[in-house]
Amino acid sequence: MLLRELDLAQGADSRWPDLSDGALLATLEDWLAPYLDKVNRLAHFANLELGNILAGLLPWPLPKELDEQAPTHWTVPTGSRIRIDYSETPPVLAVRLQEMFGSADTPRIAGGRQALKTAFAVAGPASGAGYSGLGRLLARQLCRGEKGHEGALSQALLAG
Repeated sequence: MLLRELDLAQGADSRWPDLSDGALLATLEDWLAPYLDKVNRLAHFANLELGNILAGLLPWPLPKELDEQAPTHWTVPTGSRIRIDYSETPPVLAVRLQEMFGSADTPRIAGGRQALKTAFAVAGPASGAGYSGLGRLLARQLCRGEKGHEGALSQALLAG
């Protein structure tokens, strides 16, 4: 959906099919019915792998491009793979601040067309403020440290 919206916002036709809630509801019988043979109770719906079912609606080679342009995880400078939350716009990367040392730029997806909102947390990814200008934030906040440490902080920001 995000990749389609980015294409349309640029005034271009999109190769990505419309998988909005409205479009999926309008074609529910077409794409979901083949998977309902073994569903006799409400609890059985939990066994459906909707991600795979929806990925099956993408024509080739879009499934591969989806993995490249809208990854499920982002590898931060420390090597950790952090899950990207696509439930918000822009998508959110909830990460501890120190894991971003060595990154001077805001993480971007969709071939660089979409910046991730970076939600920094001190103790864990559940809390924190969100920023989409990572380089500016780190330069402004971290370089306010004690006198004599500015150079070390700048080096940490640019290392990588």
